[in-house]
Amino acid sequence: MALDAATELVNIIPEVWDPMYMKMRYHYGIIAPRCLNKDSVIAKYGDKVNMGVMSSMTVGDVTATSGAMSDTDFTVGAASITIDKWKYLKASFVDAAKIETIGDIVAPTVSQMIEQLLREQDNQLASLVTSGITSNSIGGPTESVSEERVLEAITEVVADNELELTRELQNLTFFLYTSLFKDLKQVEGWNYAAYSGESVGGMLKPTIPNMYGIPTYLTNLVPSSLGRRNWLQHREALGIANVAKPNIVPLAKTQLSTDIAAHAIFGVGVLREGFACQMITA
Repeated sequence: MALDAATELVNIIPEVWDPMYMKMRYHYGIIAPRCLNKDSVIAKYGDKVNMGVMSSMTVGDVTATSGAMSDTDFTVGAASITIDKWKYLKASFVDAAKIETIGDIVAPTVSQMIEQLLREQDNQLASLVTSGITSNSIGGPTESVSEERVLEAITEVVADNELELTRELQNLTFFLYTSLFKDLKQVEGWNYAAYSGESVGGMLKPTIPNMYGIPTYLTNLVPSSLGRRNWLQHREALGIANVAKPNIVPLAKTQLSTDIAAHAIFGVGVLREGFACQMITA
């Protein structure tokens, strides 16, 4: 028998709040860990990190009759990361109205603040692809990911810089726009088995999928400018330095209101432009 919603149980049984919160599911902490980190150099007081970049050397012949040698062409370039970004999030909680009624909303909010700041750092690094990685660019705004383009990107980064591929695999990373997942079956070297992973103790243990052994991340942080700017990078292509990693800053309590802020002070930069390649797709 149907209940009369206006007069029966709906008016007798009170509503309750589940103490568990369903948080936003952000892509975060993906790009920064795959870049060169200079936190230890910047420490807590510097505002710029300068790095020397060594050039390749040329081996020459010694003149047998005189032992004469020519100087090797050798120059030192420079790259830098400037600490110029101070990002924050702030939230206010009226204790009686929110915390006591709904439950402990502070803890999940604090956690999500940190996650969102990590996402912002990833977003700042991704923006460098459009503005700072321009010397190597393949594909076009009407294309999709393909075997030909993947191999071309690897050639641009690895062969052109005389990197030894098997030794550098773990320093290389593909970042692809999420919607390209449906087209990756066209790439012979795509290994999607890693998504399900191996069975460990009766549970599947997923790992990072790869293309030709290169870790491959699918993310919606790939920038868009006349097409999606997917990219392949060596760890030394982009860099990040934190003066203050994403952290919580308790603020003064105002009567029954609790204010909480999270902030991060950091900088990002292009270190070796030729160590990355844009792979433009639709």
